[in-house]
Formats: sequence, C-alpha cells, structure tokens
Amino acid sequence: MGFSEFSKRLTMLDAGRCESQECIAPWLAVAACAAMALLYVGFLYVPTVVLRLPPPASLRHYMLRRFASAVSATGLALVLSYLLLLSIEKNTTNVPIFWVDAFGIRSSGWIQAIVFPLLLTGLLYLGPLTMAASEAYEDWRESYSVNLHSSGGQCSEHGPWGALDNMKLLASDVLAWRTYVMAPLTEEIVFRACMIPILLCGGFQLITIIIFCPLFFGLAHVNHFWELIHFQNFDKKRAFLVVGAQLGYTTVFGWYASFLYLRTGSILSPLAAHVFCNIMGFPDLPGHFERRGLTLMLFLGIFSFFSMLKPLTQPHLYNNLSDVCCCWMGFCKW
Repeated sequence: MGFSEFSKRLTMLDAGRCESQECIAPWLAVAACAAMALLYVGFLYVPTVVLRLPPPASLRHYMLRRFASAVSATGLALVLSYLLLLSIEKNTTNVPIFWVDAFGIRSSGWIQAIVFPLLLTGLLYLGPLTMAASEAYEDWRESYSVNLHSSGGQCSEHGPWGALDNMKLLASDVLAWRTYVMAPLTEEIVFRACMIPILLCGGFQLITIIIFCPLFFGLAHVNHFWELIHFQNFDKKRAFLVVGAQLGYTTVFGWYASFLYLRTGSILSPLAAHVFCNIMGFPDLPGHFERRGLTLMLFLGIFSFFSMLKPLTQPHLYNNLSDVCCCWMGFCKW
C-alpha cells in the first residue's frame, strides 16, 4: 500500500474525527502515549533495578547502558504503536500497513525534509549564529597572526588538520553521541513518530496534538527531579527550578517539532531541528542585548522564522506523490 493511500484511510480532517468508526478510543490513545513515555524512562533503570547489574565502571559504560535501554524502549514503542494502527487497518482493508510510512520514514522528499527545517530553525538562531561566526572569525584572525609570526611566514599545520582532529575527538565522545545522535533519534521516534499517529486516530484535532503531545515528553523528564536530589545533592527548590526550566523549553520545542511532523510527514524534519537545537544550545540573550547589531539580527531572525514557518512547511514540498491528496495524513487544507 502506498503511503498516501494508507494515510487517507487512517484519518480524515473532519472536526478532528476519524473517517472509520473503528478509530482508537481517545482514552486508549492517551493511555498508550503515557505508557510509551513511562516505558522510555523506566527502561533507563532496568540494568540496575531489574537486572541487578553492578554499577558501571566508567562514564562510557554508563552511557552505553543508557543507549541500550533507550533503543530497547524505542523498539517496544514502535511495536505498540504499530499494533494499534494495525488493528484499525484490519477493520478497513485486507492490505497490510507498510509500517515505515506510518512512522514518517519516507523515500520521497527526504532532502527537503532535512534542508528546509534546518533553514527555518537557523532563522530562529540568526542572532546566535551571527555571534558564533563573529567569534570564530576573531579567533581565526588571532590564531593566524600568532602562527604566522611563530612559524616565520610558513603555513600552520593546524589549519584543516586541527579541525579534523576536533571532529575525531567529537566522534569518540560518548556524551556527544548522546546529545547529537541517540537522544534526538530515540526521542523523536517515540514522542513524535509513535505518538502522533495514535493521537490522530484517537480523533484529536491537530492543534490539540501540537499543544498537548509535548506533555508526554515532559512526563519523561520528571525523573530528572529525583536524580538531581538523590545523585547531585540538589535541594528540592533548586531541583524544581532546574526541571521546570527543562520542561519549559522542551515543551516549546515539542510544539515546533510536532508542527513540523504534522506538516511534512517525515520524521527527518523534527529530527534535523532537534539535532540543530542541541548543537546551538540555549541562546545567550544577555550577550545579544549588549550589542546592538546582534539584537537586530536576533529579532530579524525571529520575525523571519514566523514569516516563513508555513511557506517552508507546505506539505506539497515534501511529497512526490501525484494523487489527489498530496500531503501527510490527508490534511490537504491545513
């Protein structure tokens, strides 16, 4: 079955209700999403609590355990979501679901699904990118001047090779793998690719899904409160403030990621945005406001982001199919 055909049979945009009377019950859709969120967190503690493994000997071993737990939880979430969607498909047609389509893994439009969201997210970070470029240029000028004088006019051997060495160090850094690969990949699969189709089949409206789906992601971060108190000796007030801030910016990003996924139908779109945001981090707002030029670029980027939000996420940009319904899940009038 083609992606668009399956998608149209799955749901329709009609007051937020499914076309088929065999939709997932709303309470079951919410319960399934909550279960996947708890599963994602619970599996992180399986090695020590359930398997009774000894404490990891190093940070690398600790993170490898976390990676294995996250991958296992992601696999189970995919199975749970697929079984729920499969139960609907069996009631409407005898043709089996092509599961990779259901989870936004698509062969069509994959380049656009990466490039356009990166450009869009880059607009939001126009101020920080300008600051980073300015600082990098100043560092290069200073380094070039020092190397030029110290080498007697000869070219420095630390130019491109130094950058290559830095990339090698980054590739061997287990924390970098967590931040830029494992966390974005598993989180986007579980909290976007698995949950959003289920919520759609539960009859929830698009705006409801965009607003409330990130709350399940927030639920998966509540364990940080317990970890801060018991492992890092934070008092409850400080731990609450830290976790509250985390929930704040992860919720805002979750709105954006859910919007991207619903508009493009590709898991690559929120994944690319997630990795980019992790690389950039939270903007240094005080540093921007101290320099007029950076402040201008910051607000110009924010204005450009909201101006291009819908044009750069038009569904027809991401779908090469040529039937009547050209966008994901049948929401052509969005």
